Amino acid sequence: TKAKIRQLVSLGWQGPDASNVAAAQPSTPRTKRRSSSGQYQKHWDDKFNSLVAYKEANGHTNIDSKDKANAKLLAWVRKQKTENKLLVAGKPSTMTPERKLLLEGLGLELSV
Repeated sequence: TKAKIRQLVSLGWQGPDASNVAAAQPSTPRTKRRSSSGQYQKHWDDKFNSLVAYKEANGHTNIDSKDKANAKLLAWVRKQKTENKLLVAGKPSTMTPERKLLLEGLGLELSV
C-alpha cells in the first residue's frame, strides 16, 4: 500500500515509485467502527429496539422503502444485512454472532 511504501521511503528506500508516493498526501483512513462497544453499541441497541417496536406495531420486520417515517430504520436494517455478508465472508464487520441471533430471532432475514 501507499502507506507502507511511504514508510519504506522514510527509511531510505529508493524503489521505482518512491518519489511519487513520498510526495503524495496520505489518504484519509476509514474510521468505520468495527467494534461492538461504547457509543456504537448504544446506537445499535437503540435501533434494534426501534425494530422491535416496528415489529410489534406491524407484525413483521419488512419495512417498505416508501415508508418515509421509517427511512432511517430501513437504512439501518440494510446496513445490518451488509454487515452480515461481511461477517459470513470472514471480513471485518460490526455484526457479531450475538447480534445476528437477536435479529434473526426477531424474524429479520439477514441473508437477503
